Amino acid sequence: MDLFELCDLIELQNDVIHKVKNFNTTYCHDALSSMWKKLFYRDTWDEGIQELQKQFGDDPDGIKILTCILHCSLHTFELYREKGIDRQIFVDTVKFLTRFIEEHKKIYGSYRFTWAWWFPRQLALQEFRLGALEYEFTSKDNTLQTFIHIPSDAILEKKHLQNSYSQYKEFVSHFFPEYKSAELYCDSWLLVPALKQFLNENSNILYFQNSFEIISVDNESRAFMDWLYPNCGEEFDKLPENTALQRKVKQYLLDGRKIGWAMGRLKNF
Repeated sequence: MDLFELCDLIELQNDVIHKVKNFNTTYCHDALSSMWKKLFYRDTWDEGIQELQKQFGDDPDGIKILTCILHCSLHTFELYREKGIDRQIFVDTVKFLTRFIEEHKKIYGSYRFTWAWWFPRQLALQEFRLGALEYEFTSKDNTLQTFIHIPSDAILEKKHLQNSYSQYKEFVSHFFPEYKSAELYCDSWLLVPALKQFLNENSNILYFQNSFEIISVDNESRAFMDWLYPNCGEEFDKLPENTALQRKVKQYLLDGRKIGWAMGRLKNF
């Protein structure tokens, strides 16, 4: 697989591919190996990203760092092959890049890649897309944990969630058996107990939330705004009302109440 076969495989946008091609004509990946190799280890990947961004300098649309990350993804593909991990899991996982570039276009009106700081997880085989959900391997106090992340295109219907959990069980059993007994957590605004007031009993979000034991809630967090009202500012009276949930939460906030952020542990897994 080469760089542009990868771009096609993950369905990268044509305008973005064109810019990557232009930058790639002068880009020398091997010359920066001391930096990008750091992206494959949790202890050094933040340092590696910072060094690369400093090296690239002005990079307003993130194309320079994206080109580097795409080259790194080719190495990740070889790591998948060595482990025998299915090619489709690689594609689904790396499509993270395409999805966030598309979301930036939808919200801000232009293609831009701003998530280089997160993607080393995928490069280093620490995060995988398995069906509807993404799973990140972590540890705390020498105890292995897996964190569930919810892609924006995830379908949270019961059958899709159960299928994803089943895929995860099979995946770790085959490729990362040390995580077979790890507990699964999720850190998200979708777990906030206040949402129960706005959701009916058939809600997919409510089904997902009820699958978790809530272990902490940060009532003061406004991080949910980035997901429910992206790029809409902090003035509650000016928030959009494009969905029923947006309308209900907006009124809730105008009444002086709080949404926050929550963490939960997956039950009966």
